[in-house]
Formats: sequence, structure tokens, C-alpha cells
Amino acid sequence: NDLKGSGMHLREEDEAGDRVNLQYLDEYGRPMTAKEAFRRQCYNFHGKGPGRKKLEKRMRKYAEEQRIAKAATNDTPLAMMSTLEKVQHKTQEPYLVLSGTNAIGQDVIAAAGVEAARAAGTLKTKGSKRKITSDAE
Repeated sequence: NDLKGSGMHLREEDEAGDRVNLQYLDEYGRPMTAKEAFRRQCYNFHGKGPGRKKLEKRMRKYAEEQRIAKAATNDTPLAMMSTLEKVQHKTQEPYLVLSGTNAIGQDVIAAAGVEAARAAGTLKTKGSKRKITSDAE
């Protein structure tokens, strides 16, 4: 446990060279707040550590951040964002009306969704190739 805080900080100097900015990093490489860094130094100095619940809370927080970061890079399973982008490209408008009297039809979204799924390679068809047609065509 003596190695907890060793080498876990970044030292940056200003352009003038008269100021130093220390940025402490936690065990996952994320920057720590001043309060977290001070706590770690206190734990290290006194030879103690955070309680079990605090450790679990930090692990949960890190896992949640990882899950959110992974979800942000991927689209939904139905590829809804790419589908709506394709519909927007087809309608040549900078916006999409999703509800109300001027809303785009579900058939248009479905056709664009199938197109997006084919492009992504996630559409699976058995036997003959199926073509989805819409009433608007």
C-alpha cells in the first residue's frame, strides 16, 4: 500500500515557468479533485485507507463511467440515430418532426432503418432477400 500515491501525479509548468500545476491521478488514470488528492495523502501518511463502502462506491462510479462511455460510442441496437440521420438526409431538411400532424411516417423510418441495418451489416435475412416497401412510395 505504500505505492498508492507514488508516481500518480502530472507536473505541468506555465509558459512563464513560474507556476506549477500538479494534477493527481487515481488508480484508473482519471484526474482527482483537490479533496480526493488530499484524502489520499492523508490515508498514505497515517497508514490507513478508505473504508470498504467508499472503495465499493468508487468502483461502482468507475464502472458506471465506463458503461456510459461505451454506450456513447455505440448507437442503440435499432440504430435509431443513424436511421434518423438517413431520413433527414432524404428529406433535405435540417430538422425532423417526430410527433404531431407534420411528423414523418413510421414507414419512412422503417425503410430507412432497414437501409441503415443493411449498411451496418446487422440485418439478417433467411432464404430469399426481403424488401420492405412503404405506402408512401
